[in-house]
Amino acid sequence: MTLKLITYSYILLLCLNPLFAQNKILINELLSSNINGLVDNESGEYSDWIELYNPNDSLVDISGFYLSDKHEDPFLWRFPNNTFIDSNSFLIVWADDKNYELHTNFKLSNDGEKLFLYSKDSVLVDSITYGKQRDDVSVGRDTSNFEWLFFDEPTPGKMNLTKRVRPITNFLINQYFQLKADFIHQV
Repeated sequence: MTLKLITYSYILLLCLNPLFAQNKILINELLSSNINGLVDNESGEYSDWIELYNPNDSLVDISGFYLSDKHEDPFLWRFPNNTFIDSNSFLIVWADDKNYELHTNFKLSNDGEKLFLYSKDSVLVDSITYGKQRDDVSVGRDTSNFEWLFFDEPTPGKMNLTKRVRPITNFLINQYFQLKADFIHQV
């Protein structure tokens, strides 16, 4: 009885310890209005892109994970088999509505929306809600505190550089006043 209790306690401790938790994958950066930025070498097009980041010290298999821009449809686009992200590395996914390999079956909205990353077990892994976007300005995480920022110089496939950034709160305030000005102008 005591051995069984110790064994169950040890298993519970392992499950609750964040060091033994499931490997976390992050939505790290995205660009929904790619005019002159990263080019898809396959198509030669400037398509929307999503960057995922593996902050873990080990390779993570994301085969069967899902990306969606619709919370009511978490299985919108499935990562293909044999999709891995190396430790402390990045993976670019093209959001170009082409639906093959690392090309989703949806595009990102320039007017803002939500983006969700689900595990193969339908568990929400990460998400972002972003507002109206400017051409060639990405939304990404500050590498020191994981807050969301706008990057005037997007960094796909690399650590986000914080030298030319604007906090999202400032942009949202400006967006609010622009929307209010547009409304007053229309009246």
